[in-house]
Amino acid sequence: MISKYATKDVYHRIDWIEIDKEIYPVINGGVYKEIKLSSIIRRYKEAKYYIKNKELPTRDYIRSSTQCKQCNYRDYCKKDKEGSKLS
Repeated sequence: MISKYATKDVYHRIDWIEIDKEIYPVINGGVYKEIKLSSIIRRYKEAKYYIKNKELPTRDYIRSSTQCKQCNYRDYCKKDKEGSKLS
């Protein structure tokens, strides 16, 4: 399985390998087992659900965490409710 994608008119190639019924990327000759194709697909399906229903997903981190403070979308998070409807 081979995937190609373009970034600023430069094509990159990612090879994929199946190990124990899971698919992993092969980048620069190394297998990255922390990245699973099934996880990537699941995240896209979750995003599609929230966009379709005009709903905010629950936060992955608590508001005072370092990850939350560095998030580009922290201003869009609701202070009172997680996963609330967008207007």
